[in-house]
Amino acid sequence: MQMRIGGKPKVISAACLDNHRLGFTILSKTWKGGVADIVPEAGSKVWGAIYELTEEQLDKIDHYEGYKKDRDPKKNFYNRLQVEVVDKKGVKQPCLTYQAEVTDEKRRKYLYHSPSEKYCEVIRKGGEDHGLPQEFYEHLKVASVTERNPVGIRMNDTSGMSLENE
Repeated sequence: MQMRIGGKPKVISAACLDNHRLGFTILSKTWKGGVADIVPEAGSKVWGAIYELTEEQLDKIDHYEGYKKDRDPKKNFYNRLQVEVVDKKGVKQPCLTYQAEVTDEKRRKYLYHSPSEKYCEVIRKGGEDHGLPQEFYEHLKVASVTERNPVGIRMNDTSGMSLENE
């Protein structure tokens, strides 16, 4: 985040977005693999952090995420999305996040591009920096190796699942 905005942002809290899961729905040439997205899915949750940003910092993130508010949303890489998250104290907070632009919203839950190990390491480091719970790492591990992220794989129910070579 510091690199994206040119300074250290004010961190408010770790938080989760209910009824969404982590997905890797779009391919990035920069990262040489899939990049993170939030995919609507009843009963699932995605962990992240709440930041307090200035308008200038938000503009820098918009640029980094390939978002322009005055452009047709279908031409953006990611689009802004207003959501309500639950912080570590259990308090609901209105937040702004980004969701990848996909041409067919109905297909989002089936799209999958394997993320690079380097990209996954950046996400893991972010989780460590913000004290995200173990559940975050379990979701990342499953999401990063699950081809096409089928609806049957529930990101909040990794019990009984095992990965090869474990």
